[in-house]
Amino acid sequence: MRGFLVGMVCFALHGTASAVSEGEIYEQGAAQEVREALQQKEPLPWKKDGRVVPTAEVAKAIHRAVAGAAYGKAEVDKEQPFRAIRSGKYWVVFGSLPNGSFGGTAVTVIRASDGRVMRIIHGQ
Repeated sequence: MRGFLVGMVCFALHGTASAVSEGEIYEQGAAQEVREALQQKEPLPWKKDGRVVPTAEVAKAIHRAVAGAAYGKAEVDKEQPFRAIRSGKYWVVFGSLPNGSFGGTAVTVIRASDGRVMRIIHGQ
């Protein structure tokens, strides 16, 4: 990341003379970050336990973001409180329904090691 920032500053200083837009600078920097990420074997190689999603709270935040994007933030927010259960190398997060309600809630399966969303569904 430090290399990215130094590169961006140097590029920006150089770019002022060549009329490169700020958007282009960020696009090029983003492309460089993607190339570096694809070469990396572990998502956080410096982290001892290797888990990007170490707690239920982090898993719930991911669930809220991705389920909200898929099914509507207002709909998913009605399903709080969320419950996150660790199942082996994965977190399974699902919502709650008020007593007496019928239907289902959004369910997200998240890999703890890298935060990848493996599955997202909504029950009926």
